[in-house]
Amino acid sequence: MKKAVSAGGIVLRKAKDGFEMLLVYSNYFNSWMIPKGHVKDGESNEEAAVREVEEETGLKDVKIVSKLGMISRKSKELSQEIVNKDIHIFLFKTDSETSSPRKNPEDLTMTRWFRIDDGIASLYFEPDRKFLLNHRSELNFK
Repeated sequence: MKKAVSAGGIVLRKAKDGFEMLLVYSNYFNSWMIPKGHVKDGESNEEAAVREVEEETGLKDVKIVSKLGMISRKSKELSQEIVNKDIHIFLFKTDSETSSPRKNPEDLTMTRWFRIDDGIASLYFEPDRKFLLNHRSELNFK
């Protein structure tokens, strides 16, 4: 099975009673997802994560706070190919109030801010939910 490497992350902003996380909606999976995408040749995982988060959310002021770790799981690509995917997940912060995703009718169509626990529960992939539940105490910044 082909291997793929992606990078992206959890974007947080301060809210009145804690933090909110930003997710992107995928028409392909008909569900909420972590913003992420393929690492390009010559690009570091950090560079790819920033690029993908900016492209998929429309935010331009994201800053990496830390690396949370890596999720390894099977994934179906837009080409319909099943791959073993390693996804490098970073924690980001932003001060932005609004976001506007790259409009791609085949895939991403909107973004939404969630309370952290609601966002985790809304994720499509079970390994993504488990990963974030295991890192729940790290989903904050000063």
